[in-house]
Amino acid sequence: VLGAAQTVPLTADVGFGGPLGEHVIALGGTAPPGDPVPVRFFRPVAGVWGAAGSATLPPGFQLSAMTDDWLVARRVPGDPSFTGDGEVRVFRVDTTGPSVSALFVTSLGPDPSWPAALREGFGTAVALDGDLLAVGATGLSAPTPGGARLFRSDGTGWVPALSLGGAAGPSFFGRSLAV
Repeated sequence: VLGAAQTVPLTADVGFGGPLGEHVIALGGTAPPGDPVPVRFFRPVAGVWGAAGSATLPPGFQLSAMTDDWLVARRVPGDPSFTGDGEVRVFRVDTTGPSVSALFVTSLGPDPSWPAALREGFGTAVALDGDLLAVGATGLSAPTPGGARLFRSDGTGWVPALSLGGAAGPSFFGRSLAV
């Protein structure tokens, strides 16, 4: 049962949306280029959604996926301050106390065998479910085949499990993902 619609009062500039965990919502803020990006957490208390803590993403990163256990941020593809391979960062979400927080765990990158333009576009799409993380890539600086790289959490970290695509002609493969 979803219950009645509710308006959540925002205490800072936030983006247009955010990912949902089972019991936590994260809304990513906006920041000038080069500045850290604020994230605000909300969770229900006595049936009402309310502010429940915050975190900060590094400059050039954007909130992309979340569960009650994990938060994933991607380097914004095409950001003019960014060169080189794309990147996603994984944070452990802590909901045990009165305030929700997120602690950086690891950075993940593209398959090193992919062409440079595809590696640059790593992070185009991100999907997360439990211990499975899928990260898509599409060519940024040249027409390339699309790709996706799957990672799995082993309880202590995230390890590459499978790379898909990256070997055929230009395509939109990896642009949208769901797990």
